[in-house]
Amino acid sequence: MNVQTRQQLSTFLQGELQGTDAVLGRLADPEVALESDFICVLRPKTLPDILKSKAATLVIAQDIAVQTDKTLIRVADIELAWIALLRLYAQPLEPANIDPSASIHSTAILEPNVHIGAFVVIGQDAHIGTGSRVGAHSIIAERSSIGNNSLIHERVTIRHDCHLGARVLIQSGAVIGADGFGFHRTANGYIRQEQISGVEIGSDTEIGANTVVDRGTLEPTRIGSGTKIGPNCVIAHNDQLGNNVILIGAVGLTGSVIIEDDAILWGQTGTIGHVRIGKGAVLTARSALSKDIPAGETWRGSPAQPIQQQLRLEARTRNIEKLEQRLLQLEQQLVGVTRQRDT
Repeated sequence: MNVQTRQQLSTFLQGELQGTDAVLGRLADPEVALESDFICVLRPKTLPDILKSKAATLVIAQDIAVQTDKTLIRVADIELAWIALLRLYAQPLEPANIDPSASIHSTAILEPNVHIGAFVVIGQDAHIGTGSRVGAHSIIAERSSIGNNSLIHERVTIRHDCHLGARVLIQSGAVIGADGFGFHRTANGYIRQEQISGVEIGSDTEIGANTVVDRGTLEPTRIGSGTKIGPNCVIAHNDQLGNNVILIGAVGLTGSVIIEDDAILWGQTGTIGHVRIGKGAVLTARSALSKDIPAGETWRGSPAQPIQQQLRLEARTRNIEKLEQRLLQLEQQLVGVTRQRDT
């Protein structure tokens, strides 16, 4: 959509224009905004500083009271408005084309309107869905498939027998279908255990930069639809993640972990193998999980436990120094009393 005026922007955001129409500049940061620019007020606490900016137009939530001579565009959901604005003003990607440097196997199937970047390798019997994009230096290996309108950024590796749904986004450096870490120790050293299945990823899922998803042993490692995984995560072999799961960053899952729908694991959490995290459960940052979490519960700590138990433990821990000082005082008093009695 071509948005050039305040009224057009208000219409685009399904908002209400409070003030006069005028030509708009860009979506800007308050510190560098010009009078013709506009600012999106995401957090009410920033409003005093924003009102001091040069921008004459603000996009703001309906329920925020403000006294100003600036023009306001009131919206029902400021977070959705912000997302819409970023998409509106994002620089477009280059038109779909197949770079001549790409290596595409003769049996691979590329549906219409596919973009293949420079030095991409697409293996035997691979399938790229309509409208999908594969960034430069990425590898789509044998028998793997990517659903329609997916975006595979630069330097992504999708190994053999991995299948992605529609509208999947994979950030740079991610590896889908890596070998899991499995070895049997013998007197003569370690014998490698192969994982001979693949990976299945549902539609509308996103995988962060440098995240690794290991392939399954006999059945695929699975990630459900709508799941969002941050950067630098490890999803080990045979893990089963449900729909709309959130892994926020640097999460490490060992093998055969089950995470049910809508669960959230905050950054730098880790698990042992074969645990289940129930539907809607939350594991807070830097926790270490060694047992199942029931549905809907929030756990914390290392080892992780229900959050109220962990908070009580942390409160006691913070008081240890005071208790030590009190104990020392009592010991000194006792010594004094003993000396007086002996004399």
